[in-house]
Amino acid sequence: MVARRKKVIAVDFDGTLLRGNSLQLYLRAGLAELWSRRDFGRLFRIAGAVVLRRLKLTSHARMKFTLRALIGSGEGIMQRYRALAEPRLNQKVMQLFAESGAEPVVVSAAFSFCIDGLVPFPVLATPAYGPELRGEAKVAALKRYLEAADARLEAVVTDSADDLPLLKMRCERRYLVVPSRRTLRRIIRAGVAESTLYSLDT
Repeated sequence: MVARRKKVIAVDFDGTLLRGNSLQLYLRAGLAELWSRRDFGRLFRIAGAVVLRRLKLTSHARMKFTLRALIGSGEGIMQRYRALAEPRLNQKVMQLFAESGAEPVVVSAAFSFCIDGLVPFPVLATPAYGPELRGEAKVAALKRYLEAADARLEAVVTDSADDLPLLKMRCERRYLVVPSRRTLRRIIRAGVAESTLYSLDT
């Protein structure tokens, strides 16, 4: 008897499994923790990093890693972060996982420490899989995982057309979390079969 290959659902994190942006929540948690310590030096440097990004004088990636260096991932900060993030986990997406029988795998540009501890399944994220796990880098990371796990991709769940490379991978279903008409048009025009697209309202 031939063993059946494990099925996997690839899911984005920010805006998909998490209602909101994990970096913003991490920043809020970090500011609260540093304020409680009266660490005004780091608070000032964090403000500077955010202003530089707002003025487009630095990249998103550089700001992100600057914030990580200034805030860290100590237990006090992560407790504050989890308190903000846990209520924002998308229960409709979690229900989809429970009903599918497939293993969820998070594939995200978010920091892995902003995902670990919130969900009990594998995480492919920044920085272990690169400084910015986006686009084709997500596809490469997921393919490596599928090969190592002897698994096949059952579905992709995302909120954004930025994940077109993932959506173009061979799978049976593609779930879009509250997609706008513009997002749908962009995905369909890119050649993704409309019959495989499902809207997941939250």
